[in-house]
Amino acid sequence: MFSKNASNSAEKAKRMLAWALTESLEAPRDNETIVLPGYTIKETLGKGGMGTVYRAIHNELNRTVALKIFSPKAKDRDLFIERLKREGKLMAQLKHPNVLAIHDAAVMEDGTPYLVLEYINGEDLQQRLKEQFTLNHRTAVRIAIKICDALSAVHNLGIIHRDIKPANVLLDANGSVKVSDFGISKDLRTTEQHTSLTMTGTTVGTADYMSPEQTRNEELSPRSDLYSVGVLLYEMLMGVTPRGNFQSLRKARIPKKLEQIIMRCLQQDKNKRPASAETLAQSLRKTYHLLTTRKRSSNNPIIIGGIATTFAIGAIALVAYVSTHKPPPHQVKINKKPGWQLSGKINQWSPLTSNKPYSSTGGWWSDSENIYTEREQTIQATRFFNFSAGYNYKFSTDFTRIHGEGNMCLFLPTVKGLVIFELDTTYAHLTGFHSINGETLTQQKNAKPMAIKTGKSYQIEISVTTSEISATINNKAFSKITLLNNSLSIPPKWDNNPPFRLGIGTNSQSAFKNTKVMRTK
Repeated sequence: MFSKNASNSAEKAKRMLAWALTESLEAPRDNETIVLPGYTIKETLGKGGMGTVYRAIHNELNRTVALKIFSPKAKDRDLFIERLKREGKLMAQLKHPNVLAIHDAAVMEDGTPYLVLEYINGEDLQQRLKEQFTLNHRTAVRIAIKICDALSAVHNLGIIHRDIKPANVLLDANGSVKVSDFGISKDLRTTEQHTSLTMTGTTVGTADYMSPEQTRNEELSPRSDLYSVGVLLYEMLMGVTPRGNFQSLRKARIPKKLEQIIMRCLQQDKNKRPASAETLAQSLRKTYHLLTTRKRSSNNPIIIGGIATTFAIGAIALVAYVSTHKPPPHQVKINKKPGWQLSGKINQWSPLTSNKPYSSTGGWWSDSENIYTEREQTIQATRFFNFSAGYNYKFSTDFTRIHGEGNMCLFLPTVKGLVIFELDTTYAHLTGFHSINGETLTQQKNAKPMAIKTGKSYQIEISVTTSEISATINNKAFSKITLLNNSLSIPPKWDNNPPFRLGIGTNSQSAFKNTKVMRTK
């Protein structure tokens, strides 16, 4: 049974979703009159300008969706339907974790147009700012990065959003960010004869977030959306939108590099703004890394002038640790052999899919072939296996991210301790082994970028020996590390006293298929 707070949160989430999808609507319909073959209407989420949004179930797929049923004015009906089909089909081409998915755009038997949209369990950025007024620097930059990722994808389709604002940024309960409402977007590929469909020659958008050229009703470009991103960033950090001779960001102790990025987005001359959404996203990722590093440093201050006896004890402990942990030169220090009975047979794959876990956190379930995480789960879900492979083995799994935008990792026992292989580190989109000589993936000079595409399967195989560890992704060699003269450790976000076992981890709804291990000589 849900608690009262949980119930209130669910109702608030529904209201926020309805607001984001119906803000420009007018004439509501009665939900009792809605009958759409293949769907079961569950409840009305919200009503507005030109229709109503419902929560519904797609019967064949057993998937929860948002149905946006329109009621356009009679004189605009044909034009509206033509535009809806065109933009709906265009957006349906795009499968991106930061764009609210449009599953279908069609017309009912009575001629009523509708959209089938991804259902989001969360709130929009407008509500978040109403409750918190401002966001911390890292959260604001993270959200802006995801908005830029979404814009980069739609700009590549030739679409300008033209209405980036807090109400059109949805924040899912699992932490993902979705850009919604492309109803007034402009298709750059549309020829002059279709200008009535794209509303060229009319001023559209929301005044506080419009670029200067948009308010002047001039020709727009993708850089027009980047101005709006700059406004959003300013508002998330300062609590107000920048108007006229607006307040300096320095008064809110905004880091200089972040201030420079925001001010560049807010340039009156669009040619002085970042070249693209992708360029802006990369700049923000670098800033996010600096903010993360700064936060870790501030959480571990150096205390000067402490008690002498405490310092002496610490120094003695440090010397003792170094003397007992320093490996002999030119060889790998092999820890004591595992004290447990080794599992499986040499050179024979052993499936782990239906294996009862040694331990787990977060929501997991499995069938005969797959291991799944629940959509509603802890931030870091981990599952460790009851299989002891020793120090020479191969570990394989087919990973698919089903929903959300989180990354995944593999926990791998080696002679140097438990090691992490991570696919698509959050915000940086890097893949590889953590942490080599104390450097995380974002700190490693030769780290390889590899972003997970939601719905795509990645076949990952790790080979571990007493001298090296290597990774193959989709049958292509990806990364190799020699264990000689290198120290490896677990990055902080996965370091929650994990057992010295093979394991998997993720912070999104995911599936692990054909998960197996083979002992090798």
